Amino acid sequence: MIGFMPELYPDELVYSWIARYHVRTGHYSYQQTAKHLLDKKANIVSKRFLNEYSDEFFNIIKNNITIKELVIKYSMLSTYIKFLPKDKYDNLIESYENNLRYKESAIGFKIRSDGINMRYCPICAKEDREKYGETYWHREHQFVGINVCTKHKCHLVNSEMSVKNIGKSEFYVAEHIIGQHNDAEISNNEYEIKFAKYFTDVINTESNNDSNITEYLNTVLWNSEYKTNGCMVKNFNKLYNDYSELCKKINASIISSQPSFREILKNKRRTLDICILGMLLNISPYDLVNRRSEERRVGKEGRSRR
Repeated sequence: MIGFMPELYPDELVYSWIARYHVRTGHYSYQQTAKHLLDKKANIVSKRFLNEYSDEFFNIIKNNITIKELVIKYSMLSTYIKFLPKDKYDNLIESYENNLRYKESAIGFKIRSDGINMRYCPICAKEDREKYGETYWHREHQFVGINVCTKHKCHLVNSEMSVKNIGKSEFYVAEHIIGQHNDAEISNNEYEIKFAKYFTDVINTESNNDSNITEYLNTVLWNSEYKTNGCMVKNFNKLYNDYSELCKKINASIISSQPSFREILKNKRRTLDICILGMLLNISPYDLVNRRSEERRVGKEGRSRR
């Protein structure tokens, strides 16, 4: 029986929440906590996504927050599904609402985990301890592609904990991993800071438009210096060179090859690339997420006058 659950902090990963529960119960093993919270005690707890939970824990969650909100605001899934077609997006949310883990492989591209560690902002950790008496794993600090805390503009620090799920799962609370004395290194790279805010705003902006992101990007490109003809960019080399240059300026850790980047203009929906392209084309986070109809009308009028 689950006697209590600790408070779910703002922007906290579900894994962090469960790990704090594990510590506060005094359970001596991972299996004890897994037996209470997970559908099967052998399940490996995901550090970035959601699991299938026990009926008791699932009902506790639903009594405090909607499952959709938990998926979108307290897991990393929102950084991968932002531009999925509406039917896939809805199916994913529905699967979690039915307490069935949606296989991330169905998103359409590989989710990288090798060589990536859980990260934190030293200033946020200090403020957490002052406010809550402990720090925790922040969701936004784990966004792949950004390097600074949007609140404090300091570089995020890699912890010793990998995000990769291995055969034996453990619960690592941030309070025990993050040291008490960590010097913050403030970034002086305006592009890095700007992109971190841009990417975070895109992820946290709600969408009221389910139109195709690829069509929208090609419409914007048609009205840009790069020009398009259907899904073919007439000045693709310049576009890719400008994209690569922006990647260097923002210190993006993962840069797509030219063939992979071309797929973005067809039907690939890697959120990081879409955000870099959106920033390059001066599309606001709101317009990128909602694909405003005004923009698309301009594109159609442009085509008719061509």
